[in-house]
Amino acid sequence: MQDIKKNCYSCRYYNRYYTRGVKEFHQTNFGFCFKKEKNIVGCKACENYEYRKPKKNQKILCVCLNSLLTQISEIRKIFEAAERE
Repeated sequence: MQDIKKNCYSCRYYNRYYTRGVKEFHQTNFGFCFKKEKNIVGCKACENYEYRKPKKNQKILCVCLNSLLTQISEIRKIFEAAERE
């Protein structure tokens, strides 16, 4: 089994702060620890570390996005066919 780094940024109680950019959000090195109930730096070692389970929504999101893109492509084909006529 892999050695898991017990840093705060990979702990289930850590919630990272983000700053808003022009086109996207940027990660900061700071966040809130729900166990300690205070702001902390994310690269410190955590004594209250618990493994954060990966989210399963990624697969569902990909399926939904694929479906939406297919529908948009079909609508585009209908508009292109109507424009040719």
